[in-house]
Amino acid sequence: MAIDYQSYKISSTGQVLPEVEYTDDSEEKRMLEKPIGRWGRAWQKWIEEQHPLDKDLHVWHCTWQIVPRWIDEKAKAYYDELSKEYNLVHKDRPHSDDYFGVCKWEKQKALYIEHKIMEDYVYHTYEEFYKDKK
Repeated sequence: MAIDYQSYKISSTGQVLPEVEYTDDSEEKRMLEKPIGRWGRAWQKWIEEQHPLDKDLHVWHCTWQIVPRWIDEKAKAYYDELSKEYNLVHKDRPHSDDYFGVCKWEKQKALYIEHKIMEDYVYHTYEEFYKDKK
């Protein structure tokens, strides 16, 4: 039996693997071109540790690689939004002459924003991604 090599690829180890698309959705294909970032990796780690069955469901429904990239996009926009909001609310930023005061203020801002992102985006199972695909 001859193999149609147009629908297969040869791996670096010489294995013949089928060329299977991860998704047909153009938006998901666009997201798959980017690497998983900080917030997506944090979500994957949290799911693996806290909700291992949900990880299996995400893998089964082909959303394990999509959701972290979606989280990264949302978290980046949310980070910018929270940063502007923090600057408006906390106008007590020290003058640039006070180096350690500025460092402390910036660290508090970063911790606040990171906490909000973890709370609002990372610590969720996102069941709607695989429940919609049934």
